[in-house]
Amino acid sequence: MAVYSHNLIINQGADFTKNFTIEDASTNSPKSLVGYAVSAQLRKTPTSSSKHTFISTVTSDSGGNVRISLGATETSAIKSGRYVYDVVINSGIDTVSGISTTLRVVQGSAIVNPGITR
Repeated sequence: MAVYSHNLIINQGADFTKNFTIEDASTNSPKSLVGYAVSAQLRKTPTSSSKHTFISTVTSDSGGNVRISLGATETSAIKSGRYVYDVVINSGIDTVSGISTTLRVVQGSAIVNPGITR
């Protein structure tokens, strides 16, 4: 599965939400996310130990839709600057094969703009 690249702009002190539609690379149709969990993190660099975790949800199992978000309190705590992020989906453990599938489906840079009004 190809990883979709998308850059984000996050404003300090404001709510942030971004929706993505995950596509099946072989059919170019929305990927079925039945049984999948989604997670996403923002870091200064890929190797940074410090992270900000997005609230991540599958919003449509059959439509391949996921949403990542941060509340105003969380964005206020992020220093302005350039960051990297990714979105990962995990199938959970298959009861037949005992195998779990984890896929990175979105990645990119994020610019955090400084807040002015407080």
